[in-house]
Amino acid sequence: MKVLVTGASGFIGKNLISHLRLQSEPHDILSFTKDSTDNLESLLDQADFIFHLAGVNRPKDESEFKAGNTDLTERIVKHLASTGKNTPILITSSTQAVLDNPYGKSKIAAEKLVEQYSKDTGADCFITRLPNVFGKWSRPNYNSAIATFCYNLTHSLPITINDPSASLNLIYIDDVVHIFIGCLEGSITPREVTEEITVKTIPTTVGDVAATLENLVAIRETLVIPDLSNVLTKYLYSTLTSFYDNQDLTTDLVVNSDDRGWLFELAKSNQFGQVFISQTKPGFVRGEHWHHTKVERFCVIQGQGEVFFRELGSDRVFSHKLTGDKIQIIDIPVGTVHAIENTGKEDMLLVIWANEILNKDAPDTYWEKVREV
Repeated sequence: MKVLVTGASGFIGKNLISHLRLQSEPHDILSFTKDSTDNLESLLDQADFIFHLAGVNRPKDESEFKAGNTDLTERIVKHLASTGKNTPILITSSTQAVLDNPYGKSKIAAEKLVEQYSKDTGADCFITRLPNVFGKWSRPNYNSAIATFCYNLTHSLPITINDPSASLNLIYIDDVVHIFIGCLEGSITPREVTEEITVKTIPTTVGDVAATLENLVAIRETLVIPDLSNVLTKYLYSTLTSFYDNQDLTTDLVVNSDDRGWLFELAKSNQFGQVFISQTKPGFVRGEHWHHTKVERFCVIQGQGEVFFRELGSDRVFSHKLTGDKIQIIDIPVGTVHAIENTGKEDMLLVIWANEILNKDAPDTYWEKVREV
């Protein structure tokens, strides 16, 4: 199927095309951008489905609203009608279409043109009134407050909030794209598309979004992974990460070294606990302690190790051998004295997970030898 995408180089267009190219049966994508206006009619003649995403929302002059939103849409539907085509078309509109301003008027006029084309030709017509769309590849200081917040915060610039309590309806770019592809593939009808958008819309406030983003930036250096069970936080986290410059993507870690080797914290979370990576030299032992509540998991990913256990108060010692040649995880029960020894001839690399973040004031760690009672 040949799919025409107008506004192909824009925020939504770029994301849509990247998804279309990953479909099990990739589509033949025809792209129309502001730099290729002369070939529009030729592309319309070839298209089996049209995503009309091109439009204007931040012009230098208000007259550009009509030219970029209404007139371009009229050019499309007039050409289709004149050639006897009834190509299905999806048009991006805005929740501002109901407002009495130049932008809203240009959008509602475009909607009516597409509706009339559908009536005249019988073509399927999908009008998508989108709330504030956010996600990767959005442009700061253009049409998305989220993009502007993300850009400024990742570049140590202040953000401006006039009214923190102002309501904000958001929809994530991947949700928009999935709805669009559903329209293309026939799983979403023109009557259903508005409800699909409503279901995926996330109500919030400007102040809450700004506070979440500021917190995500602040905790980055602490290695804390935010609570991503909240879908808005998850999407904001993904969006924020896309705005860091390449040279700012790395974070220096504190590596603790001693005679045994080294150890560093990789990630931590109030939800899933903490992950460490350690290197242990041949013949050296780590551990020799036990915990009341803290649970740990060990995974040797290089070298060989033997984990020794002894229930507190018992003299019976058990052991399990781990090797990087056969990746396994071993759980360390609470109330059990434990240690791991590098029994190989090369450095042992160990991944350690604990179910809580280390609290240096109350570490729940009590030193005791496993094999000496």
